[in-house]
Amino acid sequence: MTAGEALLDQLLDAPASTRRRLADRVLREGLAWDAWSQRFRAAYLDRPERAEGAATALAEAAEASGRHDVLGRLLGQRAVALHRTGSPADAARLYQDAAGHLVAAGQPDDAAHARLLAVDALAHAGQLQEALAEADALDRVLRGARHRLRRALLRGNRASALRLAGRLEESARESEAASRSLEQLGQEGSAAAAELNAGVAWMYAGRLEKAGNRLRSAARRLEALGQTDRVEDARYDLACLDVRAGRMGPAVRTLDALAVDFEARGLARRAALARMDLADALLRIGDDDAAAREARRAAEAFEAEQAPGEAAEAWFLLAQAEVAATGSPSAETLEAARHAAERSGREEIALRVAVLADDVALAEGTLPSTAGLTVRIDRAYHLGLHEVADASRTQEAERMLLVSDAQGARAALASHGLLRRAHPFASVRAARVDARAATALGDTSAAISGLRRVVSRLDAWAGDLPGGWLASAFLARHGGATLDLVDLLLGRGRPADRHEAVSRLDELAQRAFAVDTSPPRARGLEALRQRLESIYATLAGGGGARGLGLAARPALVDEARRLEQEVLRRWRDDERRSGDAPSDIDARPANDAFDVVAHLWHHGGHLRATLRRRDGQVIGLRPLAEDAELRRSTEALRFHAERVRQLGSAAARDALDDELEQVARLILDPLLEALGTLPTSWGWIADTRAGALPLEHLPLDGGPLAARVATMRVPALHAAPRSRARGHGAAAVLLATDDLPGARDEVHALHDAVAVSPTHEGVARALVRHRVVHVAGHGYTPEDAPSLGGLRLADGWFTSADVPPRVGADLVVLAACRSGTGTANAKRPVGGLPRALLAAGARQVLWTSADVDDAASARLMTAFHAARSRLGPAAALGEALNLMQDQEGTPARSLPFRLTGFQP
Repeated sequence: MTAGEALLDQLLDAPASTRRRLADRVLREGLAWDAWSQRFRAAYLDRPERAEGAATALAEAAEASGRHDVLGRLLGQRAVALHRTGSPADAARLYQDAAGHLVAAGQPDDAAHARLLAVDALAHAGQLQEALAEADALDRVLRGARHRLRRALLRGNRASALRLAGRLEESARESEAASRSLEQLGQEGSAAAAELNAGVAWMYAGRLEKAGNRLRSAARRLEALGQTDRVEDARYDLACLDVRAGRMGPAVRTLDALAVDFEARGLARRAALARMDLADALLRIGDDDAAAREARRAAEAFEAEQAPGEAAEAWFLLAQAEVAATGSPSAETLEAARHAAERSGREEIALRVAVLADDVALAEGTLPSTAGLTVRIDRAYHLGLHEVADASRTQEAERMLLVSDAQGARAALASHGLLRRAHPFASVRAARVDARAATALGDTSAAISGLRRVVSRLDAWAGDLPGGWLASAFLARHGGATLDLVDLLLGRGRPADRHEAVSRLDELAQRAFAVDTSPPRARGLEALRQRLESIYATLAGGGGARGLGLAARPALVDEARRLEQEVLRRWRDDERRSGDAPSDIDARPANDAFDVVAHLWHHGGHLRATLRRRDGQVIGLRPLAEDAELRRSTEALRFHAERVRQLGSAAARDALDDELEQVARLILDPLLEALGTLPTSWGWIADTRAGALPLEHLPLDGGPLAARVATMRVPALHAAPRSRARGHGAAAVLLATDDLPGARDEVHALHDAVAVSPTHEGVARALVRHRVVHVAGHGYTPEDAPSLGGLRLADGWFTSADVPPRVGADLVVLAACRSGTGTANAKRPVGGLPRALLAAGARQVLWTSADVDDAASARLMTAFHAARSRLGPAAALGEALNLMQDQEGTPARSLPFRLTGFQP
């Protein structure tokens, strides 16, 4: 250590009373700034208060002695520290002050470099006009050969400011010019970084092919130079490009890996950026819960890093994920986003948050402020945020509707051209409001025509999305306009309208089924299965029940979620490469053998229904029950049924019966009243929320509905598995023999069945070769991760990933605990085992939605198979349930067997 460095250390550690004296001594003995600069920078980043005290004393001494060179360099070091710690606006001011002192000290080149850094800081601070003005002024200064390098760097900084200002193509061309200049000067690393920036600008400008070429070229150059950090930047930007191009599989995988890597290296801010883009990718593919988790982690990390601008973006992304998942953002999330936007000066985010807040208010019937809407529209147009302005003008029209000014609402939408916007979401929202206004004015025909155009536009827009699954998922997710149209068609009530309504409902149901049952085609899942084995051994073990007890489940659900993401990444990557979602269903009438098919769906806060008779007559019903009431009933039924299974008490059975009666009054009684007579066979098409209801077990004439009517859930009205060779004979598979005597007895009771080895190969072969396949043993399907649900075999777990591509069975019986999930989850493309079997060609699947008692299941299955040959599966299940209830007093709902398929 030199004497000068030792003197600086004394100054850094000195108490306030002696700092000025030491600073004077530093200047008298000569300041070797090059030797001290790194020490000062490190001190600012390590202990800023220590460095600030020393710098203040040194600045006072330098100012008193007229040492502008010391002041300029000192201010420059303070600016570097501020810029790195997230205060670019303060850093920019100090860079400019430093440049002034360096000019006074006769050091114009160093002053020019300080101004160069000021341009970059101003751009990062969002002061874009000031950054571009400073860049133009500095460009005039940097004339001559000795400034070639600084001029090239300045072009890169100007490009950053132009990109932030939205002048994307200008930014890309400036970055490309900077890259060429830096390459000519031998600055290979800086040239590659400039090319990387050019790729990012082209990506934001929508020139994806050009962006990909630049980004990949920059990544190769940086990797050859060994610049690891910048290679990661290139990987990050390529992942963002994949998101924009619809290549979700590699994007999700890369962003997740980068976030984990950045966190392991302590790069919290970069990790948060990766998580924010990961959340955006997950939101695009409909995994709303995972998107919300990643967005929250990013927002909290940005808050900890004191980066309010990025925090505002992450909080707003979380609000969007909450809207997708639950219908509205939480007040806490909106407040956090608003506060972060105000602290960072991010007015565009503050405006978007205000739009979301007013959406919540309108949904609750509260009138947003007219003055507030006007101010927001003016500011949005001023900032070029046309989609924000469009949303706010649509909210103006919605406000008019709330005060019964339907004519004014329609006029406002038409005068601003909102129904003709190129962006589908803007025009769809406006068209839905226009339809409501037209309906209020009695012009139902205009409302129907407008919504038909909207649905056609959505279909066309989805057709341009990359990948068949993304298109199907988009249409299933944005079915609100279709449901609005269905309501109007049923309300108008013409026969042709009713048939159109049923057809459109069926399209939604078929699309949701195709999305939810697309099986994973990626290979290499053996390692994942081995990792899951220990989890599932715990989930499915225990006692005489064919699954897991209540107390053991919650601790393992989060792990199941994480492992499901791994399955989904592989599936999405494979889907991206193929370009089409696998489809194993044909759109042809397959369910005309039912006397009645009931389609249940949720819309506008209510459960609704249509009934289609065998002769084609369509009966449209008004809303049956409110969503909130049905949610409460569904949870109560689940709770009471668990009590019956666990306790078997008379009080629990009475409570279950009372709740079932209540649900029957809400749903079954209005349907029967509309029909007038009791049908002999009944098909049910139920959407995600209605699918959780125990429709088969609703009481009718003292017994379960399935005992009085041949009842089956069907995926869609006009859908059937593609024709393929059917199996022959019956096969029985016993999955466990040591702790399930009832399962052993029921398998032995199938006298005509061929015994099959309880292995992956044995079960798969049985599904292909046999007409009836009965599986008895342990099973489990977590509702949060249905793709991982399945049956425990001797060599691991049999899940939807293991279903053979061509199933020949007419009937598959999954007599195990929770062999399926009561709620289909359309945002998870890999469905549960029953749906995967149907998609692969099985005609019907009998499965369980909850835990079952071993002995009771054995008795039910023995009675079912005894009646199946003469009655068919649907009627046989009803007879078996009725027999259990009449002879043993076992409530049907406590035996949660459900039959799902394509035709009776």
